[in-house]
Amino acid sequence: MQKKRRLVVLSDLWGWERADWLTYYLDQLHSVYDITCYDSCSLGNVSTTDRNEAALHAQFMDGGLETAVSRLFELESVIASYDNRLVDVLVFSIGGTIAWKACLSGLEAHRIFALSSTRLRYETVLPAAGIYLYYGETDPYKPDEVWMRQMNLSCRIFPETGHLLYRESNFASQVCRDILNGV
Repeated sequence: MQKKRRLVVLSDLWGWERADWLTYYLDQLHSVYDITCYDSCSLGNVSTTDRNEAALHAQFMDGGLETAVSRLFELESVIASYDNRLVDVLVFSIGGTIAWKACLSGLEAHRIFALSSTRLRYETVLPAAGIYLYYGETDPYKPDEVWMRQMNLSCRIFPETGHLLYRESNFASQVCRDILNGV
């Protein structure tokens, strides 16, 4: 029997506490993948007592992002030391920046599926992985066409949707089909 591939999943800004929508993905992917889920807030030592978006974002920008990148790299390096399976990464919002930077630090990923990872627009170096980007058409912070050209990337834009499109079951099904079909 062939071993399942590994899938690493990173949460959005809110962590897993508000992520009942994650089952849309896990239910469709668990038969093909061994899945490891990381809470971006926990990785970054970001306090979730104040559930204000601006406060959470500020904590990530004030050192939480770097802490999360370091912790993810550390945790996944331990797993990679005894498990050499290919790793795909599915990330939501801030989780995309964490995974991207961890890959630039040496985390080996086969493919990164980044959903609404708007802070990637500040990145200037590509990680050594297949990159698949998904954004809502009305998300004002999605990377622009200039950035896409400079990075030699493309993305799927979903009409009439915003930043939180990844919380919708029909969108999750489309992304899961891409993941399972190898895009």
